[in-house]
Amino acid sequence: MSNRFLLKGLNTGVSFFILAAFFVRKRWVSINFSAVRWVAKFIVVALTVAACASTQQKPITLDPGEKTLIMKVESFKFEPNVMKAYQGNILTIKLENIAGVEHNITIRSPQGTTVASMDIPAKGTVSLRLNLAEAGVYHFYCDKPLHSTFGMKGEIEVTSP
Repeated sequence: MSNRFLLKGLNTGVSFFILAAFFVRKRWVSINFSAVRWVAKFIVVALTVAACASTQQKPITLDPGEKTLIMKVESFKFEPNVMKAYQGNILTIKLENIAGVEHNITIRSPQGTTVASMDIPAKGTVSLRLNLAEAGVYHFYCDKPLHSTFGMKGEIEVTSP
């Protein structure tokens, strides 16, 4: 998510509260300030989480054949999270979890079936071997609660050589 969107959302929120304060001051509306504080806290937390969410990165293109890729795993982000490969590639992904919490990688084939799923311990490293036998888009994500919602996902686009 771009900083421009974050600032636009922040400006909208600030404008809303200024307008609400004007109406309360004129006594056109009575308002429960405790509820306003909770709404303000919720908006700040939501904007903070949205700013931390992962965005699609520039694709990495893998040459045909057997390849090894190092992927960094951190809170709400895989890096790289977009790859292009060729049908028949054998891909070994070395996942380095630099976060202090456990994550997971689950990979689905172009048909939507799970082809791999592996937990990645906190501050740990694991390797995953993947045969890209079918052309199409393989989606991957962290299956821990809300992680993929906050951007911990990506894709491998596989084309015929």
